[in-house]
Amino acid sequence: MTYDVVVAGGGPAGFGAAVASARNSARVLLIEGTNCLGGMLTNGLVGMIRTAGERGGIVRELIDRLIAVGGASETATHVYVAPGVARTVTLEMALEAGVKVLFHTMAAGVEIDGQTVRAVRLANKGGIQSAHCGIAIDATGDGDLAAWAGAPFAKGGDDGRLQAVSLNFDLAGVDLDKRPPLEEFKRICADALRRGEIDLPPPHQTLAYGFVRPIDPPGYLHFQYDMAFGIDASNALSLSEGEILCHRKVLRIWEFLRNRFSAYRNSVVVNVANYLGVRETRRIEGLQRLEEADILEARKHPDGIARGSWYMDVHDGIQKTPQYKKALSVPENDYYEIPYGCLVPRTVDGLLVAGRCISSTRMANGSLRLQITCMNLGQAAGTAAAVCVQRGISPRQMRGADLRDLLKRNGMDL
Repeated sequence: MTYDVVVAGGGPAGFGAAVASARNSARVLLIEGTNCLGGMLTNGLVGMIRTAGERGGIVRELIDRLIAVGGASETATHVYVAPGVARTVTLEMALEAGVKVLFHTMAAGVEIDGQTVRAVRLANKGGIQSAHCGIAIDATGDGDLAAWAGAPFAKGGDDGRLQAVSLNFDLAGVDLDKRPPLEEFKRICADALRRGEIDLPPPHQTLAYGFVRPIDPPGYLHFQYDMAFGIDASNALSLSEGEILCHRKVLRIWEFLRNRFSAYRNSVVVNVANYLGVRETRRIEGLQRLEEADILEARKHPDGIARGSWYMDVHDGIQKTPQYKKALSVPENDYYEIPYGCLVPRTVDGLLVAGRCISSTRMANGSLRLQITCMNLGQAAGTAAAVCVQRGISPRQMRGADLRDLLKRNGMDL
């Protein structure tokens, strides 16, 4: 099979990349290991899009379409999304654009000619196959294609430490009127922690209280907090150990809540994320790199292809006070731009990277990894890939300023 563009990974970055590339007249194959698109927005139950950075282009279109069918509720700071609805809306957008979607299919390697990626190896019910392409887009989150192609990358902090992972879940049947005041809840949880009844990182005791979101029905609570450290999602054994650990924690937290608080007594676990919420693994070395100073100084770039304005949110077990966040934030009411070179591997051609595995420092990555930014990075990568195929040029020959102009014409806020 041969395509102009092959996109590996159907999360926010891959979805944005595939739709953008197809809308720019490329023949696109999008491969996804699960049964739906959306990644953390759907499979991960992270049913919220923060208003950090811009929301133009494909992101804005997705939000508008979700709201139109009753699948999202927008506030001043968030768009709350029903993950089940987002599964279908993202799929419809991809199919309408002309994307060929292949579910239950994993990227299993790349085929290289010199230093140029020529094909992506696929593994599914048909066995091992090759999808030949003009440009491949790595939207795996973990930089799998780039690593297999031999592109240099960094991972974690200087000591190799990786951020916490989460496993989101939902409870139904909670009597919200009977929940104790938050301070009382925190006191009881702290006492239970001392006695070893529960296992929660101290900064996240409050999150075990559960979130009430505008999109949820009565009696419904959403849970998202740091569950485990030391899990490397780019390693199959470590990833499996993380899934086992976090699934067991979901059950223990639910049992604790039912036993200690009458509000949760008749609750039931109705939804558990299909995979862990992973915040960091590989970060490629690109032609350019997003730095902390880019964020703190709200730097703009002639080849800026996506905006961001979230603070450098690194989940390392530290209590995030307002002062801590401010010290790591973009100046108020401002934003930074991510240059195109952050999407282009330094030593591998025929490949673009989109999402949290782009070229950045670890701290800067804590800002850019939001779903909204990843989708915008995907739109940029997909647009660039289509142009490169049409012009017969490599991604490193693409002028970032030209790409920026095209993205602006396609509705992105730049």
